[in-house]
Amino acid sequence: MPASIAGRYVDNTETNRPREMISNATAGREPATHPTEVPVTVPPKKLKGRVDNRSWDYVMRSGLAGGMAGCAAKTIVAPLDRVKILFQTSNPQFAKYTGSWFGVFAVMRDIRSTSGIRGLFRGHSATLLKIFPYAGIKFLAYEQIRARIIKDQTQETPLRRLMSGSLAGIVSTVLTYPLEVIR
Repeated sequence: MPASIAGRYVDNTETNRPREMISNATAGREPATHPTEVPVTVPPKKLKGRVDNRSWDYVMRSGLAGGMAGCAAKTIVAPLDRVKILFQTSNPQFAKYTGSWFGVFAVMRDIRSTSGIRGLFRGHSATLLKIFPYAGIKFLAYEQIRARIIKDQTQETPLRRLMSGSLAGIVSTVLTYPLEVIR
């Protein structure tokens, strides 16, 4: 840092203002002679500890992040899900492919040749309508339940994490079950 803008730091934590660097001119010692001799705002130190997981902003961001992650994951496996449903319903057109390890890939190839890539994603929009709220609620519920069960690092155990995840799954399933019936 050049000597012309050297100064001292003033801590304004009791007034909730960021720390500021005060140059010699602004401290009342001598008038400013250099154009770069101005107060510089330094961002306040981040508070160590937990994020406020009860704030509306945190809840919305967590729910949205969980929903988008769930949709991304389900979109990647959508072709396999389509083939699974065709096998489960014993579709006569694809019955010849059952019982073989390569049957899944043969069905995918057959669907792609007859219906194109979009055929592998048939019914996917209904799945996304269900999975977005399910994954969003599950992610959010996990974070909220975990914050209640695990207060600090000393209480974090695999059993408590398992309980948090299990309860989050129960909450999200109960709340989105009507969407499963529609699908």
